[in-house]
Amino acid sequence: MKSVCRWAWASLHLWGLFAVPVFSQAHFREWFPQYRQNFTSIMSNNCSSVYDDYVTGNTRGATGKSATSRPVVACVLAAVDEAAKANLASAGVVLGLLPSMLSITSSMTNEVGLIALRRPMLALLLAVGTPSANALRTFEQPEPAQLFLDPSPFQVLYPSHLSPRSQTVVSAIQYLVGLGAVTNLAEVSYEVCIRTNVSWATETTYLPALWASLTIVIHILGTTAMHLRIKLVNQPLSDTARTECIKFCPRCLEQELIPSVSHPIERIETRRTTWGYLIASWGASIATFWQIIFGTCIFSGILFISTQDAWMVFARYWVSALCCRLIVMFEFNGMKVSLAMNSGNNTRGIRMEPQHR
Repeated sequence: MKSVCRWAWASLHLWGLFAVPVFSQAHFREWFPQYRQNFTSIMSNNCSSVYDDYVTGNTRGATGKSATSRPVVACVLAAVDEAAKANLASAGVVLGLLPSMLSITSSMTNEVGLIALRRPMLALLLAVGTPSANALRTFEQPEPAQLFLDPSPFQVLYPSHLSPRSQTVVSAIQYLVGLGAVTNLAEVSYEVCIRTNVSWATETTYLPALWASLTIVIHILGTTAMHLRIKLVNQPLSDTARTECIKFCPRCLEQELIPSVSHPIERIETRRTTWGYLIASWGASIATFWQIIFGTCIFSGILFISTQDAWMVFARYWVSALCCRLIVMFEFNGMKVSLAMNSGNNTRGIRMEPQHR
């Protein structure tokens, strides 16, 4: 549990990369490329007075949180021609599909949680770098050990042995790709926050980033569930692998530089089901469902982005999710291959506790 707490503590700090709530007057200054010139001209020629009120906070007697932002939104939309309005409406349809489509691409919480048992820092990067999680049926949690019983279809693609240098290279690539996914997600979330408005909360500048960062909470719940249910017993690293590892990191972090396929698993122990496990696993499933709903409400109400720019935003979110998914599949299937190679077959390396005393 201590490692879970450290994982959660680091996640909350990385959360600042995405969603520091900003209520300052940050809107109506930057726009997405296709309509940038049009909106800039409208702000200068048609809406300069209401924009000045927005900047100075002059509500002109209006009440509510959006008293200064909504008049600017109304002014800009009134000055846009009908063809552009149809384009903006189509962008809302495209982006409204984003959360559910990303959920299909993303990894399950139990997969990331199993990786966190061995490589918590890499799992943290994967949780931060993907904007969504794969939705499981509510109140139905697959038996974690069952995930290891099916043979990996990618086993023939894994080398039987990786040299220490190859292990370091593979690990470095994983971290670079993970950092790239985090950077891309942070940048695109920032751009959507600043360059667009959410129609039902025009005063806010953080909702898209808040939606993306909620995945961290979901994966914290999933990782907690795996810590309460699964115990990995690893075989000692070879002297050659450990010597190479110590050149780059402290011994306490040696697992972080060793891909799962090269770190032998002696056995997997399944602990007795507890209420803590059920609450964490069910909580992750319910939170994933509501994150999809929340994201759909946000992105379907996005204003001031064209359909062409919306497709680019869609693609950038998807690329981050896909990169993290590829790393998860490589690591998780590597764990299955490692278990199969070192225990003869998958079932010999799995020990399950009885669920009743």
